[in-house]
Amino acid sequence: MGPKGWRKHPEGQSASTATPPPAGSTPAPGGDDDSEKDAVKLDDLLLPKATIHKLATDALPQGSQLPAEGLLALRRSTSVFISYLSSEANHVAQSSGRKTVQPGDVFKALEAMGLAAFIPTMKNQLEQYETSVAEKKAAAKERKEKKEEEDISDDEEEEGAKRAKLDSEHDQTEHTETEQTEQTEQTEQMDQDEGPEQDSVQPEGETVAEEGHE
Repeated sequence: MGPKGWRKHPEGQSASTATPPPAGSTPAPGGDDDSEKDAVKLDDLLLPKATIHKLATDALPQGSQLPAEGLLALRRSTSVFISYLSSEANHVAQSSGRKTVQPGDVFKALEAMGLAAFIPTMKNQLEQYETSVAEKKAAAKERKEKKEEEDISDDEEEEGAKRAKLDSEHDQTEHTETEQTEQTEQTEQMDQDEGPEQDSVQPEGETVAEEGHE
């Protein structure tokens, strides 16, 4: 029995002593072809055409032309450069005991690659980007605060309108009740005033009787 981890080759040979296939032979299904299919190709990592074309035309002299082959070469070389720079920056970060690549790691990677001349330009671009991001955040915060103030103002106006409506209805109710009370008092007063007059009027029969008695 072989040592731990040893496995027997389908043809009876151990994995370590199996004879490699002859040159020019077709690999068996499920072999290296699958690995090649799963591998990431350079063309899968290319940056957008519009981005590279704009950068290139801005850098080239006015009137210069960039054919499709030249644009493709720029896209491929750009992808290779970014991949290499990212790998070097990641190595710098890991050397410092960090897993996150920071701008300083990229600058050190450029210096290690012999491209220190690009560092001032990249620092300037980074500062402009950070300033732009900060301005956008400040503007978004200001818009949010302004909207919250407007919402509060609208709520206060709505609440004030409701209170005014309730006060108006309350005043109207009190006015109506006051009028009804005054009318009731006037009616009672009229009834009281008419009562004695009716008592002082003598019936006609009594007047006639008195005249006959005389």
